Amino acid sequence: MTFLVKAYRFGFVNEHNYIVYCGSDRDIAYDIAEEEAHERGGKYGMLILEYPEDGIDPIAVDYLSSSMGEDRLKHNWMHEKRQYLQSALEDYLTRRITDTQLRDKVASINGIMERVIEMEKKNGKPN
Repeated sequence: MTFLVKAYRFGFVNEHNYIVYCGSDRDIAYDIAEEEAHERGGKYGMLILEYPEDGIDPIAVDYLSSSMGEDRLKHNWMHEKRQYLQSALEDYLTRRITDTQLRDKVASINGIMERVIEMEKKNGKPN
């Protein structure tokens, strides 16, 4: 078996993340995950994965939360929205898109965000 520990800033899969450990010792994987979480001041949640001998279909063994207390990894939709809007504005300012296209892109992302928020409220998920 191989264990992989990945750090995710505040538990968001679409923000900064990196590999902390890869090796065959489960105890070392846990020790390093706990130490890294502490060293990073609680900003990173640690996902511990176990890969079978064939290296296919890893199993999530555990998740050590960041200081935010999340119980699972999640997607930061506001981060996604900022990136999309920044890209649209850059396209507009460099004249790759027109005023109308910019308005359409903004309306599109706002509509998507409203649907995501509705789904999360319905499912009882914060993000």
